[in-house]
Amino acid sequence: FDWNGNVIWEYRNDKFHHDIEVLPNGNVAALVGERVPKEITQKIKGGTPSTEFHGEIWSDAIIEINKAGEIVWVWHAYEHLDPKTDILGPLTPRAEWTHANSLRYMDSYTFDNEDENPDFDNFYLISLREINTVAIIKRSDGSIVWKTPKGMLAYQHDATLLPNGNI
Repeated sequence: FDWNGNVIWEYRNDKFHHDIEVLPNGNVAALVGERVPKEITQKIKGGTPSTEFHGEIWSDAIIEINKAGEIVWVWHAYEHLDPKTDILGPLTPRAEWTHANSLRYMDSYTFDNEDENPDFDNFYLISLREINTVAIIKRSDGSIVWKTPKGMLAYQHDATLLPNGNI
């Protein structure tokens, strides 16, 4: 919308949820829900038994949409998580594996250990509530370059990068 309430750009997707981020290049990154492939669903550990959604488990993707309304980049959580170690809590319904609550674009990230610093890249900070994880995703290859330690969080929501570089 412009300042007068006129629509200047619109994109619709019935799988949108929780968060979007306008990127420096004018594209929009957004969280969307998607079905986890059956071969991965069968491997997901934890959660309350028999609470899948019509026999399916959903997860998250990040999509990047350009001004023409085209999806120009996609990250699928199920391709980068481990169903054996990224487990659901015992009281968590198995309908959703990740349930991302927040998404933040980061034009760089500095790790504590200089040997871990990747070449200049863009990153996403994401909160995955159902597996009690905040993660940093390297945009160029989709890899997860940092995760909170297991047991540190429980059902967190809005992961925020602080000015001092802490989360």
